[in-house]
Amino acid sequence: MDESTWAGILQEAGSDMQLIQLAPSSTGTIPAVARTTVIIPTVPFQWVTFQNNGSNPMRVGDSTASSTKGINLAAGGSLTFGPAQHEGQNLNEWFVYIVSGDKCDIMYQE
Repeated sequence: MDESTWAGILQEAGSDMQLIQLAPSSTGTIPAVARTTVIIPTVPFQWVTFQNNGSNPMRVGDSTASSTKGINLAAGGSLTFGPAQHEGQNLNEWFVYIVSGDKCDIMYQE
C-alpha cells in the first residue's frame, strides 16, 4: 500500500501512553507506526493494544499480514500484547491488514 493512500493520526493519550489511529483510504497492509507520510523507525513499548473499530475483520502480524495471514480481529475486537518481558519490543515490527474505510486504534505505552 502506498503511503499516500492512508492516513494516520497520532494523539497523546496521557503521561507516556500514545494513541495512533489508522484510517486507510484503500485496503492493504500498513505498518502499525504509520503516520500520514512518516514512518517512525523505532517505537519501543511496554504494552500495546490493537482495537478494530471498523465493520470488517482485520489482521495483525508481521510484514506478511494479509487477508488470510495474521491474528484475526473481528469488528470490535482487540488484542493486547505485554507487558514486554525484555527490552527490544518495537512497534515498527507490527503490521495491520485493514479494509478501506475501517479504523484501527493502536494504544501503547513507551
